[in-house]
Amino acid sequence: MPNPNGAKGTRFETDVTREFLGAGVYAVKPRQAGDKDIGDIHVGPDIVAQAKAWKNVTSALREGTKGAQLQAKRAKRPFGVTIIKKAQAPIRDAYVAMPLHVFISLLKSRQLL
Repeated sequence: MPNPNGAKGTRFETDVTREFLGAGVYAVKPRQAGDKDIGDIHVGPDIVAQAKAWKNVTSALREGTKGAQLQAKRAKRPFGVTIIKKAQAPIRDAYVAMPLHVFISLLKSRQLL
């Protein structure tokens, strides 16, 4: 019997990837390498996203941001973000979070500061 939470998570990852692609932003779900998770979605050349469709947003934020940073490092990409599903809302209204120092680095790399 399939894991319903796993199916929900995979569906959210797919929906987020489609949202990026529909907006003209390159995104792909990478193949996983066993215990060396490299993130749920790779966005552009630099970003690894960890998608969380959890009821507990605080836990999703805490675990997702921690995991996204580790997975970005494993994938040799500079930025890790967490995308958290907003209950009863379209995918485009999901939350995106990252540690402040990562956000500052992202802005500097894009010469936005």
